[in-house]
Amino acid sequence: MVSSRLVLNSKLIGKDERAINMTTQRFICDDCGAEVADDNSRGVHKCPDCGEDMRWMCGGGIREGDYSHTSSSLAINPCQTKAHRKLFPGIDVLPDGRIHFDSVKKQSDYCGQTGFEKMPQKIRKKGVQIA
Repeated sequence: MVSSRLVLNSKLIGKDERAINMTTQRFICDDCGAEVADDNSRGVHKCPDCGEDMRWMCGGGIREGDYSHTSSSLAINPCQTKAHRKLFPGIDVLPDGRIHFDSVKKQSDYCGQTGFEKMPQKIRKKGVQIA
């Protein structure tokens, strides 16, 4: 019996009866794009194609560089842009004064340093008119 139960390109390799009934976790290699599924989520999985570490595709979180948010509520007066860039060099300010964030961490740190609190959005009931 083969101990590894890897799925590469939707083909089950080393399949046994237990592998069919177990939850399969998916992993992806950021270097070559290969996808692997395995019933074992413990430890670091190595890519069968290039040998690099693979990451777990758990469906949550945002990868570095995939986040982009422009905040109108944190906007500043465009004449304050120069002073703002001295105080917060890693934060982008658009020409109209809106603040642009490229990571959730930068946005959270910025809100903490400036005294703003990130609150969840209030969801209104359908049919309610706001006067």
